Amino acid sequence: MIEQKESGPELLEVVEVRDGEVVLRRADSSQGSGEPLVSIRFSEEAREILGGQAGNLGKSMIAAGLQMVGLMFRQQAEAAGHEASADEDENAADTPAESVDRHRLH
Repeated sequence: MIEQKESGPELLEVVEVRDGEVVLRRADSSQGSGEPLVSIRFSEEAREILGGQAGNLGKSMIAAGLQMVGLMFRQQAEAAGHEASADEDENAADTPAESVDRHRLH
């Protein structure tokens, strides 16, 4: 399960820090360690094959990962909503039949 911090959203940035390495880090590194949250490093051979596009590819890979995390958060929120709805339905099912009959339209 993914846990969100209670303090609210953090501002993150994706940057190329040196040849062949792209990182996701907090925009304000004073809020945590200076260590990147995610790092993608391309070998020299990969950089040659990519012809100078390693930085763009790394940024795209991190962006895709962030989209996946967003999807996972949405799915967890929806699942929690369905569980709450199911609990409400269960509680309604525990209601005595006679009280339900009094409120039924004929």
